[in-house]
Amino acid sequence: MTQITHSTIQECLIKNEEETISTTNSYRAVLLDIWKIMPSQKILQTTTFNFKLTNENGEKGYKWCDDIHMSFQNKDARGTLKEILNMVKVNKLTIKLSIKLEIGKIVHFKIE
Repeated sequence: MTQITHSTIQECLIKNEEETISTTNSYRAVLLDIWKIMPSQKILQTTTFNFKLTNENGEKGYKWCDDIHMSFQNKDARGTLKEILNMVKVNKLTIKLSIKLEIGKIVHFKIE
């Protein structure tokens, strides 16, 4: 995978058939938008992230998310992008993603 540290999302569109799931430009926000449409059990069975069912906000890198009622341990941009692409496949979503790398190059991901 390309080095994506210090990269920025230029364009993002994630859909479930005709319903738009996410158009945000933050790796974590995109991932949270996907997790929000999933049952907790499915997240826990298919994720590469560490989760806790209790509010562990701030403990060992965990962040509480009210929308999914779980705490998750943050990952860097690379780990978060891998999880986004994994969750897109798990949920049979489509994604069009353009990322501007630190060196100025733009990389495109498309899964339909």
